[in-house]
Amino acid sequence: MSILLPISKIFAKSLQTLKRFLLALICSSIATSIAIYLVQSDTSHSSTLIKIALSSMLAAALFVAVELSRSSISHRLYLLLIALASAMAVGYYLMLTNMVDMPNESTIFFRHIFLMVLLFLAILWAPFVRHSLNNVDYWEYAKQILFLAAMTLFFTLVIIAGLNSALYATETLFGIDIEGRLYLQIDIFVIGIISVWYFLSQIPDNPQLCRYSNQIPSVEIFFTKWVLSPLSGIYFIILYAYTFKIVATMQWPEGVLAWLISAFSFVAILTYLFWTHLTVGATYRWRRWIWLAIFIQSIMLFMAIGMRVFEYSWTENRYMICIFGLWLSGISIYFLVSKKSQLKWIPLSLSLVILISQIGPLSAYTISQKAQSDRLEAMVSELKSFDDTDASPTKLRYEISDTTRYLYEHYGRASLEKLFTQIDDRFASQDQFSYFPEYVAYELGFKFINRWEYKQTKKSPIDSFAMFYAKKSNYNITDIREYDYMIGVQDYHASNSIVLQDSDIELSYQNNTLTIGAINIDMREYIDTLKKESKSKNTELSQKRLIIHKEIDNLVLKVQIHHISQRDQYIDFDADIFLKIRRVD
Repeated sequence: MSILLPISKIFAKSLQTLKRFLLALICSSIATSIAIYLVQSDTSHSSTLIKIALSSMLAAALFVAVELSRSSISHRLYLLLIALASAMAVGYYLMLTNMVDMPNESTIFFRHIFLMVLLFLAILWAPFVRHSLNNVDYWEYAKQILFLAAMTLFFTLVIIAGLNSALYATETLFGIDIEGRLYLQIDIFVIGIISVWYFLSQIPDNPQLCRYSNQIPSVEIFFTKWVLSPLSGIYFIILYAYTFKIVATMQWPEGVLAWLISAFSFVAILTYLFWTHLTVGATYRWRRWIWLAIFIQSIMLFMAIGMRVFEYSWTENRYMICIFGLWLSGISIYFLVSKKSQLKWIPLSLSLVILISQIGPLSAYTISQKAQSDRLEAMVSELKSFDDTDASPTKLRYEISDTTRYLYEHYGRASLEKLFTQIDDRFASQDQFSYFPEYVAYELGFKFINRWEYKQTKKSPIDSFAMFYAKKSNYNITDIREYDYMIGVQDYHASNSIVLQDSDIELSYQNNTLTIGAINIDMREYIDTLKKESKSKNTELSQKRLIIHKEIDNLVLKVQIHHISQRDQYIDFDADIFLKIRRVD
């Protein structure tokens, strides 16, 4: 009887949750079923199913937020919001359909993550759109949701670890062959059904009735006083010491400061929130200094990201950091100025900022695509002002390459059609290039420059960097019967030597000079010759062009180079070295 009672309670709670969040659980089940099917099917034509799954996930979160707002709105408005949420899910599916041309799926992934974060934040404020609680009672509800999310994550990991261990034990002990995909399918079921159901079942039935009970768990007190507060203080000291260093040296870091400020702001706001219950009945005016510290750092954030935007224009990352800085400064001013500030405006305003940044004409993707397209157009015009593209600055060619790559991978070839319509037409009829940005660079008269190549050229003058390959399509067969020795070397650049067996001949490579007996080959002179004869300093050459013949006295030498490169003052190469010793009677 004692066992059946908890089971009956669990069953009743599950039915209550199903009734309350029916639409959300249906959508979550659809997304989970599709994910399990895709793991099983191994189909390569799954883009439609993936889009349905992502849209269902979004719809599930939308319906949860709408359901939580139900008690504070009219029934007619509730039905309208249900219809609006359904339309938004369909619109999201259509938006994903228009993004299929993007080679880089990270744009879709990060946009989906941001939208899911937005809808999680909506759970914190949706019940209080038209009715408000005081800050102490509101934080009681918000804290329950945050702890519930953390506990759900913990339980999910424990269940997944337990079930996977049980499967592995069954497979090992009984000799049963269990497919690896079954592990993943069970994990997906736990996440999409059990975890979602548990999370929804623990949300308070009526959030507006949440009240602070004047009892703070000892774990929360310890976490607030001895984890969050010291961590916030450490960030504060490090960040402001770093800020003073920047002011003193007038040297700005490249991107580091923005992430430091973001991390500090997150910890500081969390600290402010967790001190809400600890300061009941007391003034604790020092808490307001947290917002002043955040506001000052938001100004530093604008200055740091502004320099990057001024030099390289907008990207999604710079846009998101900038709009986050705007939110930080705005919410800081609100809490510093308002005498009746409400905590619900923290998640509500952040949700609005995320929505603007992800959807519509002011989104990070629309702004960054237009900004980078305009920048690329200006750089191409500058490149065309040079009679010889090789005479143009390396930085210009690299930035054209990098911007073309960025637009192509984040927004597809369609984002480049305005500038390269004719190039796009010719690309379809050639087979020399498989990567469209490389073909664009070829049509503009230079070789595509990767980031790592540009970093190498920045270390030394452009003439000190070069790389040549032997074409793999036309290798010739070498008759090694003509030679006495064959030595294969790879990445040969160190000062070392080899003494050939059964002879007193030594092979060494020092100061970029290959020495074999009395034969000396200056590899610097050789690569300089290649650079003069070639149109590009990074290209493929015929195998015949990368062969060196030398004959001195009784030695016949052939060096068949497969790859040779020069970085700074050092030259390394891969080659097969053939040597014949003529016998003197």
